[in-house]
Amino acid sequence: MSLVDRAYRSYELWKGDAGIADEAPARDMFARELRRAMGTRTGKVLEIGFGEGRFLDVAKEAGNEVWGLEIVETYVERAKARGHTALVGTLESAAGVLPHDFDAVFLFDVFEHMDIEEIDAMLSRLVGMTSSNGIVVGRFPNGASPFFGRNQYGDLTHKSILSALKMRQLAVLSGWRLAGAYDEIRSHVGARFWGLPSRARLALAKLIGFVVSNAFLGRSHPMAPNLVVHLKRAPDPAP
Repeated sequence: MSLVDRAYRSYELWKGDAGIADEAPARDMFARELRRAMGTRTGKVLEIGFGEGRFLDVAKEAGNEVWGLEIVETYVERAKARGHTALVGTLESAAGVLPHDFDAVFLFDVFEHMDIEEIDAMLSRLVGMTSSNGIVVGRFPNGASPFFGRNQYGDLTHKSILSALKMRQLAVLSGWRLAGAYDEIRSHVGARFWGLPSRARLALAKLIGFVVSNAFLGRSHPMAPNLVVHLKRAPDPAP
């Protein structure tokens, strides 16, 4: 068994259980990412690599029909116990079971675990599994940010360094278009920084990101450690 396979088998043990203390911030972050992607509409939602399943909980509570796909069997069993439709496997192995009309597909911290060819194959497959106005939402370490290193290099299963420009290229090649690239949403619920409310800490981070991006790039650019991209279906070619 390879080192990477061993790492995945012990992934839950390595990551640890975030526990009750992180429940509220995680739910707040996922709820806001869901609203940013879908607004007030609801539909059929797939999360690939759902982990502890907090996003599945939030999306279902918002009124969506929720499906989950995960390679770690323990997480799948827990999601099923909470009433979710959850499958173990990859998008390729589960393609015959999953619906082919998803309105939104979410991948939090997944793309960086794949190489470029694998990402292209997944995005190409998702074209045939989403509705005409479907959206793919991905979060991954922001390779264009000077602050991404801890997230990118803190996991030996990470394969690719990604950025908005790379995702725009991949989108064009696989039948999508890059509709937006954003700083990740970070929750201000609960946490404090130097005795200041977390809102102040996040405001300071945004200011630093604005200054750094304009100083080095001449324009504002997402500078958070993680980047969130929205991909939408490319228009059909003219006849």
